[in-house]
Amino acid sequence: MRISRTLRLQLSKLIFLIITFLLSSCGGGGGGIATAISVAETVAGIYTGVSDQGVISYFASIGDGVTYSIDLSADTLTSAALAAAPNVASNAFVAANANIINFGSQSSTTSSIAGTINSPNSITTVNHTTGNSVNYTLNTNFNSTASLTSIVGNYTGWGITKTTAAQTYTVTVNGSGAFTESIPGCSLSGNFNTVPGYNYYSVTAIFNGLGCALGNGTTTSGIAFLDLTGHLVALASNSSKTDGFFFYGTPTGAAGSATASFPVQSAIKNYNQSSPIIRFNVTGGCLGYFYATQAAPVSTIFNGTAGFSVFRTLNQYLYNCTPASVIETDYSYYDSNYIPLGFSIASDTATPAAPFGIYLTPATIPVTVHVGDSGNIGTLTLYTDASKITLAGTRTQTYSVAAETTTTCLFSLTIKNYDTNNNLTFTEIDTYRISTAGQALLLKMTVTYSNGLTLNMY
Repeated sequence: MRISRTLRLQLSKLIFLIITFLLSSCGGGGGGIATAISVAETVAGIYTGVSDQGVISYFASIGDGVTYSIDLSADTLTSAALAAAPNVASNAFVAANANIINFGSQSSTTSSIAGTINSPNSITTVNHTTGNSVNYTLNTNFNSTASLTSIVGNYTGWGITKTTAAQTYTVTVNGSGAFTESIPGCSLSGNFNTVPGYNYYSVTAIFNGLGCALGNGTTTSGIAFLDLTGHLVALASNSSKTDGFFFYGTPTGAAGSATASFPVQSAIKNYNQSSPIIRFNVTGGCLGYFYATQAAPVSTIFNGTAGFSVFRTLNQYLYNCTPASVIETDYSYYDSNYIPLGFSIASDTATPAAPFGIYLTPATIPVTVHVGDSGNIGTLTLYTDASKITLAGTRTQTYSVAAETTTTCLFSLTIKNYDTNNNLTFTEIDTYRISTAGQALLLKMTVTYSNGLTLNMY
């Protein structure tokens, strides 16, 4: 999405819900104990969903009866207890007496959260204060034990507490699960520990420094896990459940191999055939969220060339910039080898200046690349519509390859957009992880506009 924004100050919005399920037996008979086990098992798992505002959400109910929920569309932090048995019989549960911490007003209130069990792999939750509803789907690998090897590395992202706005920092995790991070005036250290039989990590973290928002020496505990796109999600609260921290980071990896060969053409083909879903935070000059879905390729003919079209829906929500919401639908066109041919924008609430683009000279993408490679892909000629009568500018695309691990590289696509007077209007860098097995994953997008505004999406 190519949109202009007027920067204005607001606090970021985030909902960080910590719900403690107090499941106890009724005493005297087996019925109470059986009900408690049934509740925990019914909702146990790590779920990913999209709120009714179209942004990323997580729900993690872990094996010891503690549940954490993050809804990135609102601005509350919650702690609550699960209501007792009768609702569970009708596929519903309620977390009552919730301690809701509002990041915007830096205040606390009490409310409740209701949930509905739709199926063994699906739940819906509703926050009784905000009214936000989220449909969640279970991550099916929940019942496999997480590995410390999987979480080792550096993760760069942003974190937030009750008393601070989002801040960018890097978390470093070593082979034993110990981690550290530091910002001016405060350092955070602790451990990720595996939980036998479950694909998440328990977290203990201590804040050290007079500049720490939660206080010098404060100990927090919670959970962490890697989401389906490889991001590190970590959340924990203090002992009174009155404050906590949330971290969402992109893996930056370690030194990779300069000799490995990465089949980038196959990776692009596999990526487009996988119907990827993208869920990113937006930081930099604006704070918010980016969410995109992509349909399966459909056979088509574009500008006389047989190939495929891919339909996408892009949603961007910003809390301190205007417009606050942008929704775009578009088509990308490829030849039979998934070399790009052009694009067309079907709808965009931001009214794009160039809704149609085509490679008049065919684009080129190498079959394989190595660390250190770079080159030109091609130039799109932009038009105001599909009639190709009125020019709207040009868009150049180049690539570079950087090291990550011995089996993955970082493939960066640099896009420069020019108007009809050849003035640069924005530069976008999209970074993909490419594996030696021919798989691709979009890790980050950075857009810098001619007015100096930069948006980081990861």
